[in-house]
Amino acid sequence: SDVCSSDLELVYFLAPNTHQRFAETLPGAVFAIAVWFLGSAIFDFYLDHLAHYSVTYGSLAATIALMLWIYLISVAILIGGELNAELTKRRRRRLGAVGAEPVRQPVRMFPQKPAV
Repeated sequence: SDVCSSDLELVYFLAPNTHQRFAETLPGAVFAIAVWFLGSAIFDFYLDHLAHYSVTYGSLAATIALMLWIYLISVAILIGGELNAELTKRRRRRLGAVGAEPVRQPVRMFPQKPAV
């Protein structure tokens, strides 16, 4: 769990193209990990007691269950990132930044050519 949270924290810190403090990305990582573990427990209960994939899909049941689990986890990770983005946007508005400006600025890979 510590490895998952620190890895996810690093992704949330390094992936956006914006300057931020490391602690600012913590709420999204904590939320995503909590949803990940809670969702995994609920999904495990669902597979054990309610779903009968092997009757319908036969030998492909494990593959279908794995794909569904990966989808649920990816949604939790995306929602954690959205939470961080929204908190950052609110923090910038509170500090006086203009709300219409984008949170991320585009990265210029190549220098601009001067107009001739």
